[in-house]
Amino acid sequence: MDKLKKIVFVFVAIILLAGCETKGSNESQTKEITDEVILGIIRNNISSLDNIPKTTELYTNGSGQASDYTNDERLLHGLNAAITSRASSELTAEQLQTIKEKNLLNITSVVNVEEAQSYVSNLFGPTTLKYANVEGCPSYIYDETEKLYYVQEGCTKEVTSSPISFVDRVTNKDNIYYATVYVGLIDGNKVYSDFSKSKIVKELDLNELYEITDDNKEEFSKYTYTFTKNSNGSYVFTELKKAS
Repeated sequence: MDKLKKIVFVFVAIILLAGCETKGSNESQTKEITDEVILGIIRNNISSLDNIPKTTELYTNGSGQASDYTNDERLLHGLNAAITSRASSELTAEQLQTIKEKNLLNITSVVNVEEAQSYVSNLFGPTTLKYANVEGCPSYIYDETEKLYYVQEGCTKEVTSSPISFVDRVTNKDNIYYATVYVGLIDGNKVYSDFSKSKIVKELDLNELYEITDDNKEEFSKYTYTFTKNSNGSYVFTELKKAS
């Protein structure tokens, strides 16, 4: 009887051990993300990257990493994101007085460096930015004493080609998030299936908008984005690569 008990004990122990191993294995398996909050953050991050000209270069090359983005490109992203996110950009009386004393023209608002830094960190992770004037549309004039940027309007934006993207699905494994993304290019009034402009998907009418959807996604190039969730809860861009 004692021998039988030992056999039963060993058998149960093997089952329990196998169960633990299966549970541990399942926990590290790739899982599809359906949480709309997470999906929304990752979609916004990809949209933000699409607005940085460097990303078009990475799409064209077929791959790229976060390290490919320069200080100025990251800084401009942070400044633009801060402005875009605001419901109001009214200047205070003190700021208006400073602008007058500095003889600055066409200043519409200001951005604190910490505000810009937060947007950069949310997309690229901890980053030590070097602050200086940024030429563009708008331009940003840096005030080192106040640690802020004056936003200067009054320019004409050039019409440039721009990527459009559609996030098809996102999966997660061990806090690494993989986004399958279909990407095309709009140049002038033409929508292209890829960045070599090998196929015109559609010619647009004046002011016509176009987007990639679940119905037309297969006409476009497919890429895989990788994001890492860090200790701050940010989904940090790591790399993108054209899918085979």
